[in-house]
Amino acid sequence: MSERENNSLTFKLVYYGPAQSGKTTNLLRLHEELSPELKGEVMTMETKDDRTLFFDLLPLGFRAPSGLLIKFRIFTVPGQVAHDGTRKAVLSRADGIVFVADSDRSQETNNGESFQSLAENCHRVGLDFEHMPLVVQFNKCDLPSAVPAAEIRERWSAAPWPLVLPWP
Repeated sequence: MSERENNSLTFKLVYYGPAQSGKTTNLLRLHEELSPELKGEVMTMETKDDRTLFFDLLPLGFRAPSGLLIKFRIFTVPGQVAHDGTRKAVLSRADGIVFVADSDRSQETNNGESFQSLAENCHRVGLDFEHMPLVVQFNKCDLPSAVPAAEIRERWSAAPWPLVLPWP
């Protein structure tokens, strides 16, 4: 939940999705793009296979015109099902979620299972999934085996969440 103290407001944003969907890559790319005065150091814990074991953390912030310091703590969760306890711990007290899906057609089942896991874990840690700020982002759209954008839009057209596709 957002915290306000000492003229600052802190939000926790969690990147959630199946293993190797691009959550850590998103976080690292965001870190590269931010001005040095806006960001802290990225903390990442990876296995020998370059997969997130526990979580990644990117602190960033900016000062609003009112003088209020707005801070974000951005986390990724491990995508592997074996780390479900860690996923729940990182998800706890989140203020918003970015669900990162893999556009590869062979990953459709993994995307669905991970999204279901997200909904279940939100309920388990006391988050109101139905009212949680959530964005769905599809990665790896440049692969030959990616599901076409029109098909993704059609499937998600009834969803209440914003859908991010990096191609038209």
